[in-house]
Amino acid sequence: MIAGVIAAAAGGWLLWQYLTPVEIVAVHDEDTILVRHFPYLKSRQIAWWEANKEKINADYGIPHKYSDGSYGVVVMDFGKGYRVDRGTDQDADLLCFD
Repeated sequence: MIAGVIAAAAGGWLLWQYLTPVEIVAVHDEDTILVRHFPYLKSRQIAWWEANKEKINADYGIPHKYSDGSYGVVVMDFGKGYRVDRGTDQDADLLCFD
């Protein structure tokens, strides 16, 4: 019975992860996209990019192509939100955006 409850809970969590849409929260530095609910699996991350790259280009102008025709995009799943940089040693690992 306990194994069944654990299996049902794990299945429910996996289903929730699969069905929760990726939400673009902010765009910074012309190539950094901050999102919520980014897929865990690399194949799903690539599938999300392939399915949404035209919309992202139209809405945010990303990606910007370099002179050689290549481009780079950073997608960051920032979890529970931005953290304030208070200028202490504990905040030294935070990324700051304009």
